[in-house]
Amino acid sequence: ASPAAPQLSVRMHDEEIDLDYGASPLCGEREGEFDCGPAAGQQAPNVGPISVGGQAMALWDLYASGHTLLVAPGSAMASAQCVGLVNAVAANRGDWITPCLVNPEGDGRLSPQVVPVADAGQSLVRDYGLETGGFYLLRPDGYVACRGRRREDFEAYMARVLG
Repeated sequence: ASPAAPQLSVRMHDEEIDLDYGASPLCGEREGEFDCGPAAGQQAPNVGPISVGGQAMALWDLYASGHTLLVAPGSAMASAQCVGLVNAVAANRGDWITPCLVNPEGDGRLSPQVVPVADAGQSLVRDYGLETGGFYLLRPDGYVACRGRRREDFEAYMARVLG
């Protein structure tokens, strides 16, 4: 677990105001894409257990140290498309975004910088509405920057925000 995770947990629970940054130009999501899960601008709920490298942890332990991109394969976003996205992020933005592939299907084409995340109990996939695949970009403060079902949506978001 990240040393910052307990501090993040305390900070998130101590806040008395439920902030929603959904109207911010720094948030992005295509309307109608998700039936559930935290929307862009909302606080990302802690779920788990998930497993990274055989070590059980909660989601907050995973993203406490920086931006995290969670990508999950499914019918809306095929496994090959997911692998392409996380590998591209590792190569081009890996210095500030940690790319994570949820429930990888043993695909050996992953960059060494990509973090495989096992979600055996499906809590992450279920609570984030990723049953049909998609992605979430989580900010280090625990809020959702962007979410979507297509790689093109992530790329358009990054181009818009970074210029």
